[in-house]
Amino acid sequence: MSLMVELKSEYGLERIRIPILRKYNIGKKDIERKMRTRPHEGLSAILIGRNVNSVDEVRDFAERYFKEIGLYSKISNMNLQL
Repeated sequence: MSLMVELKSEYGLERIRIPILRKYNIGKKDIERKMRTRPHEGLSAILIGRNVNSVDEVRDFAERYFKEIGLYSKISNMNLQL
């Protein structure tokens, strides 16, 4: 499962694929973000607990993340691919 995000930039559309990984060593209902540090900081993946079955919860989490970093206004499309 992954999240496909299209962002408007000054050069056109940027397409970003963010994997959604189910982990068993985090809380059953938790949704966390996995960050990368190199080559630059950013979102590497979204980690979900074993009992998170709602696609809407993951989508809401991603929307909150993009609002926090200030990119929500640049998003033109956001799709979940199963």
